[in-house]
Amino acid sequence: MGALAEMPTLLRHLEPVMEAFYMLTPARQIGGMGGLGPIPLSDILEFLNWEGILGKDEQKRWVRMIRAMDNCFMIHSNKKE
Repeated sequence: MGALAEMPTLLRHLEPVMEAFYMLTPARQIGGMGGLGPIPLSDILEFLNWEGILGKDEQKRWVRMIRAMDNCFMIHSNKKE
């Protein structure tokens, strides 16, 4: 499956989440077989605290959104072609 013919439109209220995902992506580990690992939860929480996103419920919401993006990214990146 190739690249998208057209980039999807990102809803404005999700732009900060995408920004967080891009900032956190370099924190991920590379597996022994060369595949990408997930962004560590500790790094996500540290980032949220640094950004002043406090409160357990709000942090859980952000973690779920970042993890969803991360899962899609890893599936696409780790595909064997």
